[in-house]
Amino acid sequence: MKNHTPLISIVLTLYNKGNYIEDQLFSIHQQTYPHWELIIVDDCSTD
Repeated sequence: MKNHTPLISIVLTLYNKGNYIEDQLFSIHQQTYPHWELIIVDDCSTD
């Protein structure tokens, strides 16, 4: 049986935080774990 690396889900919630998106994405991208997915949730922001 093959050893599968688990997939990690990262949920990024945004509500009127447009000024922080670039820093948040950069931080997530710098992670060393290779098997991840990013889910971005924005609930009707005005920015």
